[in-house]
Amino acid sequence: MTTVKELALVGVGDGSDDDRLLRYMNLVYKEAYRRTAAIYPTLLLSQNTVTITDGAGVMSDIPFKVESVKDSGNGNRLLSPTTLPNLEDCHPNLSDVGSPSWYYFTGAKAIATYPVNSTTVKVRFIKSSGTLGVNDAENAILIPAEFHDLLIWGTLFYLAYDERDKAAGPEVQIAQSKYEIALADFTTWLTQNQPGPSKQTKAVLAS
Repeated sequence: MTTVKELALVGVGDGSDDDRLLRYMNLVYKEAYRRTAAIYPTLLLSQNTVTITDGAGVMSDIPFKVESVKDSGNGNRLLSPTTLPNLEDCHPNLSDVGSPSWYYFTGAKAIATYPVNSTTVKVRFIKSSGTLGVNDAENAILIPAEFHDLLIWGTLFYLAYDERDKAAGPEVQIAQSKYEIALADFTTWLTQNQPGPSKQTKAVLAS
């Protein structure tokens, strides 16, 4: 199976500069991931079932964006997002006990519910993209494999731009053109295949 290192090094030297190449690839990857999350979020959706004990629990993954939290112990009641400061404004002692109505985060993966209770919640969310490592398998890249070439061209573009004092102008332009075409093709695919129109899609396309 192709590794991230092999993908990043397509057409680029002998692997002596892995850190820099992976830094560029991760820049391109995170841009593609954000674009996917904005245009076609259901492509990236995951679900965690989280045990809540006395109003607190821990997810197994770091969420990039939470789509919904439902209280499994109370007929899958949909909980509303809030923040700890907002709750404290209305409930200074945070002493209410009962079926929760709200959820908020106290850390990257730490989720809390209020009023305080012990239950189980289902969290639908988009994972954080994470950072691709040199020995990760290609399937660690959470965008469709058909578009992994945009990571190659994006990496080559950043590399050529960074070495523009060494690289010829046409080399930078070719890499940039290939990257922009690949990114446009990917954006078109996301737009055409996402389940329905959204304001987020228009915002991304306008950027």
